[in-house]
This record gives sequence, C-alpha cells and structure tokens, in this order.
Amino acid sequence: MGINSLNDIKFIGVGVKGIDIVNKLSHDNKKYIKLCAIDIKDTNIDEKVSERLIIKNLYNKDKDLSKVDFFQITDIINRNKEIIYKIIEKEKIVFITCDICDLTSVHILIELGKMAKKSNILVIPIIINTQDNQNINYKFFMKKVNNMIGPTINISNNKVFGNIKYLNDKIDDYYIIHSIIDLFIDNLMSTCSLNVDYEDMKWIFSGEQDVEMSIIKINEKSSEDDMKIKLVKHRICKGSYEHPEKIMINATANEDYMSYDEAIKLLQRVALVLQEGTEEACQITFSLKFIKKKSKSLEVLTVQA
Repeated sequence: MGINSLNDIKFIGVGVKGIDIVNKLSHDNKKYIKLCAIDIKDTNIDEKVSERLIIKNLYNKDKDLSKVDFFQITDIINRNKEIIYKIIEKEKIVFITCDICDLTSVHILIELGKMAKKSNILVIPIIINTQDNQNINYKFFMKKVNNMIGPTINISNNKVFGNIKYLNDKIDDYYIIHSIIDLFIDNLMSTCSLNVDYEDMKWIFSGEQDVEMSIIKINEKSSEDDMKIKLVKHRICKGSYEHPEKIMINATANEDYMSYDEAIKLLQRVALVLQEGTEEACQITFSLKFIKKKSKSLEVLTVQA
C-alpha cells in the first residue's frame, strides 16, 4: 500500500484543545492535509475546517456527555462507531490530537485509534499535556494510549517521563505540532517521490518497536556535542532501546540562507552523531527539502527505532 498523495493524510483534533490546533492549522496554508474536528458539544470550530463530528447522547439528549462516566462514554462511542469510522476509513495516515486532561477526548482518541489500526491505517497520536491538574494520572493515560494504539508523541511540560524540559515551564504546543507536520509529512511525500514505499515508513509508528523522535535546529557552528545535547533535550517521543535498528532523518532549509551542499554536510554530521550508538546493520535514511520559511538554521526531525 503506497501513499499516493497528501490527500491520504488527515489531521483530527478531539475536544477543545484538539480543535484549537485544527483551527490554527486551517489558517496555516496546510490545504493539502484534510482537517477534522470531533467533540461531544458544539465547540467553536473554524469555518475552514470542512469536516466535523459532534457526538451526541442519542438516548438522553439533555445529559451533558462531559459529566457521564467512562462506561457511559464507551457505550455512546460504540453506538456511534459507524459514524466515527467514516472519518478515517479512506485515509492511510491519521494524526489525532487532544488534551490529556480532557478524559472524554482521550477516550474518543483511543477508540478512533483502535479502529484505524484494525484497518491498517498508520495512526500517530499527539497528546498535549500542559496543564497542572493534580487529579489526573498522566502516566496511566499515556500508557493506556501507548498500549492501545502504539508510540505516542507527548507534548508535555509536566515531565510525564522526565525526558522533556522547557524553560519557565512554558510550551508552544502548536509550534511543535506545526514543526512535526513540516518535517515529517512534507518530507514524507518528498521521500516517497524517490520510491520509498508506505511499508518502508510503517515501522515508525507500528507499535512493534520503541520509537524516539527529536526536533532540533542546527547550523554550521553547531558542534557534535551541541547536536547530542539537543537530540536529548528536544525529544518529543522517547524510546527505551539501546541500539536502534533504523534511523530516519528529515530536514528543511531555506535556500536563501543555506546551499544544498551546506545542508547535506550538516545532515551527514547529524547522521554520524546518531550512528555512534548503533550497530553496523542499522539502516539510516534521510531527506532534505527547501522551503520559503525564513530560518537560517537547518530544522531536523530524527526518528529512531
């Protein structure tokens, strides 16, 4: 199964926070990615988001779904399964994002992810965890998403796994998600044009291996030690393996600030840094795309598994 176009990719926002991200994406020239918003109540969904689903309690319309318990939500989702499944049935890659403090949205995300996996759709959950809520067991729900769907991108300043740190505990979740789309999706299509098949990419989020991802910015002044520190400091998905078997490096640069040769040399340096912790059989692939974004740095997404 190959990815024929960016029309095979959908980004779904669930709940208030997920819909906020989708609304922003709808104004960010990501016209080639299909956007969808899902909630249990009428939320402020931008008119540019063409697909939306409000899950209603068909059997007690006066009851607020945000106040029902886990088993009632499960029952309501099961009764709406056909409608929910139609959102993803024709896709090949699905990004799903929500706030971990919104437990109803987390439950919808899990059920949607399970449906997608059964249909051989590549599912990439993005969990936003930026609130300090003492009543939420963050680690429990992160493990639940990981177990049910597979490796999950965790955007957090609550240090669920102790692996992400941000100055002043402030985090721009939209910037990170925007970067993931730029560096992963855009370059995925660029790479696929060089005959890299969908099956070659599926290992990243198959759930069969621990996956580690980092987003970093580097330039010609960056030393190998700088790169090592950034790769650890800016992890967005942490693996627990010792020696990765596969590494993918996707990068974007602005040709007004960096030539092709300069960008390739930087990419090779990143590859050498990552290669230090691998076995001889480790497969390393990388892609480079030039964009109009005004940045003097090479922006790099690394994926190891």
